[in-house]
Amino acid sequence: MMMRIVARYRIFKKICHKNPTRHKSTSITPFFEYGKLYGPRVALCDQHTQQTYENIFKMAMRLSRIIDRRLPWMDKENIGFLCQSNSQYLIMLWAIWMSGHTAVPLNPQHPDKLLHYFASNSKSRLLMTVPEYAPTMVKIAAQCGASLYVAEGSQYDDVDDLDDEYNKLRSRFGEDNNCLILYTSGTTGNPKGVVLTYKNLWASMQVISDMWKFSSSDVVLNILPLNHIYGIAYALLTPLYIGAATVMLPNFSSATIWQYFLGRKKEKITVFMGTPAIYAKLVDKYEKTYTKYKDKVRDYVKSHVRLMVSGSAPLPVSLHRKWYHITGHKILVRYGMTEIGMAMTNEYTCFREADYVGIPPVGMGVCLVNPIKNDTVCLKCTNQDWKLVFDNDTKTDVQGELWVKGDSVFKEYFNDPKGTEKKKTIDGWFKTGDFFEYSVHKKKFRFVGRLDVDIIKSSCYKTNTLQIESRLLAHPKVEEVTVMSVKDEKFGERIAAMLVPKPGANVSLGELRDWCSECVPKDSLPYILKIVKKLPRSALEKKSNEVVKED
Repeated sequence: MMMRIVARYRIFKKICHKNPTRHKSTSITPFFEYGKLYGPRVALCDQHTQQTYENIFKMAMRLSRIIDRRLPWMDKENIGFLCQSNSQYLIMLWAIWMSGHTAVPLNPQHPDKLLHYFASNSKSRLLMTVPEYAPTMVKIAAQCGASLYVAEGSQYDDVDDLDDEYNKLRSRFGEDNNCLILYTSGTTGNPKGVVLTYKNLWASMQVISDMWKFSSSDVVLNILPLNHIYGIAYALLTPLYIGAATVMLPNFSSATIWQYFLGRKKEKITVFMGTPAIYAKLVDKYEKTYTKYKDKVRDYVKSHVRLMVSGSAPLPVSLHRKWYHITGHKILVRYGMTEIGMAMTNEYTCFREADYVGIPPVGMGVCLVNPIKNDTVCLKCTNQDWKLVFDNDTKTDVQGELWVKGDSVFKEYFNDPKGTEKKKTIDGWFKTGDFFEYSVHKKKFRFVGRLDVDIIKSSCYKTNTLQIESRLLAHPKVEEVTVMSVKDEKFGERIAAMLVPKPGANVSLGELRDWCSECVPKDSLPYILKIVKKLPRSALEKKSNEVVKED
């Protein structure tokens, strides 16, 4: 058994390190073209197999034939697809792009009602899935009036030479064509479909590969959700852009991740991307399992993994320090959103701190505005050749709402012109709704907080408290309720609910979580419940969350 593992690793290493450098393109090309460019190199490793770039390319081409028979490419439709995080995901993604359509990735962890909303709102004419999720998608397709294709591997796993069709597929590409529709967390109402073009994604991929020093010899461990910009653009498309390999895990497992960190799997990873919640769980696993080997663990991880990144939520300073003590790695912190890609990052070689998210990447413009004073600009700068250039001299620290402008800023919210107009100015600035500070001394930006107090960011997910309150109030046993955030060492914030039950009713946290789970994502469910006879109120008889938190 050990000999087979060693032999497979040698083959993997040989293929991964063949032609380890790449000539970076200065023009935007179809992303599936990387399948031809990197041919025999390993692109993906999942729980079933390893797939080379050329195998995925050819299988995607064959699947695109099936799509072509169902949807003419000239129509440029939206196609929703649902599968696990494995090679099937990339095959479907590339096939949709080869067919000239826009991909709408769906998450298997979402409840059926949310999947239905995404399929319906995106007006997907075709839905694709695998046999595992066919029963769910059959119902959703019928409800949405969409056709459904269930992909069986044997139907298109013939990887004969399909080069004759390539020029036809390439002719369908345009850098301003819609590429992806990714749905937001729905923090200010229903989730919005963020339309990203190939140019938007390409800009993010270039920035990430340059600022984080990616090379084709990297092996990235991707455990992030693939309906999220972090999991798709950062941890999947960027490695593919540079010719690197990606290891994909279908589910989170702290034990499995530590096995990769310590070189106990055949793929030897060099890059890891996570969220504060993920790092907190990994610390828990370390403290239960590896403390007696602390010196060996630290030495191995520090010398074999070159980069560890955190995003999607503020990283607690204490967790940043603890991770450094365990692994010798100072986590690289960055800031971004679905609508803007990566807007801030610490540079690869800079001094890394948990509470500073760095600077905007090359070509990105940012400004801090005062929302109370009619959006008066307090600071405005761009990154020109790795140097921040300011419109005016800045001698003191400045705070304000962050606005962002650049090629990675999204095109529009799908079928929502009013929503787009509200968040995106005529001249292309996106209003993030997040409050930032620029430190003159450190020459970096720091995330301060959110302008909307009804938004909680726990783990890597934003949650609208009003959405949860509305759902809880519909429960037959609930009289009154308020939902808020409480500070948490591991997650930054946790979602808590304080409620007044109806007379004679008994209600539990588990019952309420089950009730909410029908239409609320798992990561947005209340984690803490307190039953009271009366909700604290202000002098004006409004619910007072500040008093609630003290309780």
